[in-house]
Amino acid sequence: MTKKDLKKYRLQLEQDRVRILDQLNFDKEQIKDLEKRDIGDIIDRAFNMYEKGRAIEMSEKEKRELAAIDEALLRIKKGTYGVCAICGSAINLDRLNAIPWAATCVNPSTCKKKRKLRRATTGS
Repeated sequence: MTKKDLKKYRLQLEQDRVRILDQLNFDKEQIKDLEKRDIGDIIDRAFNMYEKGRAIEMSEKEKRELAAIDEALLRIKKGTYGVCAICGSAINLDRLNAIPWAATCVNPSTCKKKRKLRRATTGS
């Protein structure tokens, strides 16, 4: 991977990180607003609970994505970005373009087999 590629991915990851932090702040405010609402009839309460649950669920997804982005930025600093954490081969640039925080290559001949083997032996 070239320095230009690394710079492109680092910039993308940093932009994604800012976007997610903004979304998490929005979700936090939305949850606060939902908790403050004057609840009307049972349908309003059900909808309010649904919206609050949805906002919390989205926040959890965003937190996981944020952690993956932070790990990818750390791999850039360490010099291991773009290298599969399971089999050690290079991660395809098409995969990194789609998922810049990807830590595995998902190569069917090596990575997937090793991942299945690892899950079978560790139970995770």
